[in-house]
Amino acid sequence: MKSSEDRIQGDSRTLELGFTEAAPALTGAESRGVPVLTPAPASLPDLTNEERAVYGELYRRGRGRANAIGLDVLAALAGIGERVVQHVIAHLIERHQLPIGSAVKRPMGYFLIETEDERAEALAQLAHRLTALARRIAALKASTTPIVLKQMAIELEAEAA
Repeated sequence: MKSSEDRIQGDSRTLELGFTEAAPALTGAESRGVPVLTPAPASLPDLTNEERAVYGELYRRGRGRANAIGLDVLAALAGIGERVVQHVIAHLIERHQLPIGSAVKRPMGYFLIETEDERAEALAQLAHRLTALARRIAALKASTTPIVLKQMAIELEAEAA
C-alpha cells in the first residue's frame, strides 16, 4: 500500500520531505526534461506570511512555464501589493533558493520552474537582463560594459568574503 507521500496528483508525484517532482517535459533533449524538485509550502517553516502567501499561490496555480501568473493577479491572490510581491519573489529565490522563474512572453508572469528547460530559459532571461542593465550603467558612467561587469564581480566577491 502506498503512503500519502507516494500518491499521484495530476502531473506530479509527491515525494518524501514534502517535495514534488514535476512530470518530465517532452522536449526532445532528455537531459533538459529532467524534473526540478519543488518543495511543498508546508515543508518550508521559515517563510514569512507574505512569502507563504506568494509561494503558496505559485505552488497551487503557477507550476510550470505554461501556468505563469501575472504580477497583478499574483498580488491579488496573495492579498499584498505588487511591489511587495516583487520583493518577496526575489527573497524566495535568493534566500530560500526556490526555483521561481519569470516570463516576459505570453503567458507572462511568475511560475515555479519544473524542468531543466524552464530553468535554462529563466537563467537566459536573467543573463539578458543583467547585460542590459550593465550597458545602461556603462552609458551613465561613460564607461564600457566589460569594465562595469568586472567592477560588479569585484563588489560581489567582496560581499561574499
